[in-house]
Amino acid sequence: MGSSDSGMFWVIVLVIGFVLVVGVIVFLMMRGRAKKLSGLAAARGLRYTKRDDAKLGQFGGELYALNVVEGERNGRPFVVYDSTRTQEDDEGGTSKSVAVVAVGTGRRVPDVRCVRRKGLFGGNRGVQTGDPDFDKRFTTAASDGGFAAAVLTPPVRQLLLAGKVRWFACRGDAVVLCTDGKYPPAGLDGVVDRGFGLAGAIDPSVWDRLPPA
Repeated sequence: MGSSDSGMFWVIVLVIGFVLVVGVIVFLMMRGRAKKLSGLAAARGLRYTKRDDAKLGQFGGELYALNVVEGERNGRPFVVYDSTRTQEDDEGGTSKSVAVVAVGTGRRVPDVRCVRRKGLFGGNRGVQTGDPDFDKRFTTAASDGGFAAAVLTPPVRQLLLAGKVRWFACRGDAVVLCTDGKYPPAGLDGVVDRGFGLAGAIDPSVWDRLPPA
């Protein structure tokens, strides 16, 4: 083996070693986070499931639903889990981590989905709220335009414009909020608070007009 071949061999070995080390570190971090969330859920009287992909069809997300935490607050059920979204780029798309929180309404709700746009050009081609800033930043689709208008009031739109909200939906019997990134175990309450804060910003009379779930 020549010197150039030997040099290339050791470069490959170092790259493989680096990838393995990074992989082990990521695995240990994920396992540690799951263990902390499991312990936190048990201490709070909540239910923890390592993976439940059925939640994707029920509430939304892509690829998987991991670290699922379920419980109740003030008589209303909620669920929080890790999932992904696809970020489009020049190479087709990259999976990004997101946190999904769903709050039960006790009602069968018409479908509404607001997705933050990648850019600020082109405007909202779906339901128009009459709020230029919101319609510029979110694309809204709804099975019932009147229900969407009743839900997307100024307080709700302001909450969606703030922070790292990726998408918002009404589906099934729940209000669902998706935000970018993974939350630390100590931030579980904050994620649940955001979900209930958004649900609480919707006029209660909206639910009174809907049939029970």
